[in-house]
Amino acid sequence: MTWQFELALAGDVSCLRMMLDRIYPARKGQPVNVDMPPINTSQDAVAAIVAIWTAIREGRLTPDEASALSIAADRSIQAIELHEIAKRVAALEEARDKRDEKNASPQA
Repeated sequence: MTWQFELALAGDVSCLRMMLDRIYPARKGQPVNVDMPPINTSQDAVAAIVAIWTAIREGRLTPDEASALSIAADRSIQAIELHEIAKRVAALEEARDKRDEKNASPQA
């Protein structure tokens, strides 16, 4: 690799291009132009899936692009569900703590 670097610094265009491709590779994917509804709740997933399938049917998305969008939608749903579960657990723990405090206080 050192000799390739030296050749690139000396002006060897092929070596320079190779080094730049490794430092700053070209993008492989392309931006996708699809109107996706926001996914703010797990119920929003249905609208997102409908938008993806509609774009496939209309030829605006390839199956690979649809797969990538489906993965992104799935990850969003997972994050939302995890957040909802964490909120429920926190509420249950708070209710338990209040119940324990009430039971621990001396009765008059």
